[in-house]
Amino acid sequence: MTTKAMRYLQCDPMNTPSRFRVLTPAVVYCCLASSIFAVGLPNEPRGTHDEPHAAQPSPGKKLYPRDDSASVPSFAAYKRRLLGAAERGEMAVLRDAMAARIRIGFELEMTPEEAVKHLGLKDGTPWTELRDALKLGAVREPAYGEDTFIAPYVAAAGNSLELEDLVITGRNVNVRAAAAADAKPIDVVSYDVVSRGPKWPGPEPWEQIVTPSGKVGFVHSSFVRSVDGERFRFRRIDGEWKLASFLVGE
Repeated sequence: MTTKAMRYLQCDPMNTPSRFRVLTPAVVYCCLASSIFAVGLPNEPRGTHDEPHAAQPSPGKKLYPRDDSASVPSFAAYKRRLLGAAERGEMAVLRDAMAARIRIGFELEMTPEEAVKHLGLKDGTPWTELRDALKLGAVREPAYGEDTFIAPYVAAAGNSLELEDLVITGRNVNVRAAAAADAKPIDVVSYDVVSRGPKWPGPEPWEQIVTPSGKVGFVHSSFVRSVDGERFRFRRIDGEWKLASFLVGE
């Protein structure tokens, strides 16, 4: 039997010799349908017809975490002590870690005692802004002198980013269709530089962004930073590391 005849027999529901049978449209349809369901639809992976499709990561510009603390052991020790005090809300340690005149914003200079009062810091309550900035990493700032660090690392990228840019500080962060933890993920971002959405910032604690692939969605604000956001600058003054300024904005 020829190969052609064998193919006909496999498609013949009556299992009669194909050389005596004329293939009707119904039989042809049967053959085609069987072939399609056997191999899957064109350009579609097998086994995914009824499965939800996960969002895929966006391509684009990245800004990866960085921490230069280890390059200066004395600063690394200072940072560990300061981070612990910020987490535990130890005001005595925090005041001692500040410069004699600390800059708050771009216009105010005050003593550590005045700064603690101005910022509303309380003993036993974490200083979350400082804690989170230090955890993200501190970067050396040669432009301000060899004895200068800034945290978080995003703040050191000001010259390479636009003020409107936002930086995702986490890996595989879901971008959701709505500002809710149970909303459908529409994209995934990892250390991406993204744009502000048309309704930025969005309802707290969410921020609306535009991903590198052009999708508009919401990310939890704990994973979003801007170059002109909260930032802390540290300087070595008379041989000791001190918190010299706490800035927000341009």
